[in-house]
Amino acid sequence: MLQEWLGGFGHLYLLDDWSYLKAFQNALSAAKTWADFESLAPPNAFASLYEWQSSGGEYVYRDGDHDRFGSPYPEDRLEDDSEWIIRPSDPFVAADLPQFNEGAYPPWIDSIFEGIPSILVEEYGDRADSFLSGSWTQFPMARAEEMVRVFGTIGIELTIARGLP
Repeated sequence: MLQEWLGGFGHLYLLDDWSYLKAFQNALSAAKTWADFESLAPPNAFASLYEWQSSGGEYVYRDGDHDRFGSPYPEDRLEDDSEWIIRPSDPFVAADLPQFNEGAYPPWIDSIFEGIPSILVEEYGDRADSFLSGSWTQFPMARAEEMVRVFGTIGIELTIARGLP
């Protein structure tokens, strides 16, 4: 999948990875509460969000009187850190998530497929990098249709997704 991105470039994804990330992005956009997000997100997305969030000790998702996932957040800190406890009915605002506004969450850049033959990378690819996300290969969307034809000649089915995810 060639997903259009910023600056006239696109990124390559395996279809399963792209479908997962697209569903994840849609859930982040549509959820009004944390419970909504959990129900709309693709399998394991909510748990991965919790693990990602809790690695910095910033949030705990509460369900009734119980810590939703438990470790690594210490139970004895729940009282002291009650301002960080998020309940299922609390408003969900994706932009409040660390790294969301920087484009690092969901992990679109981390999921870019880099396994295409080097001759195609040399012909179409352009290296890009950022301090936050590292380096990746991007492809000019102006040559997307040409890439579909050329990739097809070597047995790689390429689909184009226009517009930002």
